[in-house]
Amino acid sequence: MSLRIVNWNVQFATPRSWRTPEILSRIDRHEPEIVCLTETHDELLARGGYAICSGADYGYGVQKNRRKVLLWSREAWNQVDDLGIDSLPPGRFVSGVTQTSVGEVAVIGICIPWFGSRTEARRGE
Repeated sequence: MSLRIVNWNVQFATPRSWRTPEILSRIDRHEPEIVCLTETHDELLARGGYAICSGADYGYGVQKNRRKVLLWSREAWNQVDDLGIDSLPPGRFVSGVTQTSVGEVAVIGICIPWFGSRTEARRGE
């Protein structure tokens, strides 16, 4: 028995983006039970399943529906946390527990700022 997970930085593709049909097709091709998207739109995986997201403010100013991390599952999430710990920068973390074919699985999605990402002045080192 195996658990299929897809992880992809979709570079802020929106539900109406010209890239979205191909993104969704490639995700569906793998028949994942869990998907982790970074740099995404909170409605990109709106069809079926359940999504949880990091907070909206990730250091560049809030842009409607943009999220640094989104976790999607076929089953509902519980124990959802979009804060993590105080030392993490906000808007870049989400975790939850979901039921899968291998049992309950805790999933952590995190987007780590790259060096020089222009968030240092606002967030600190």
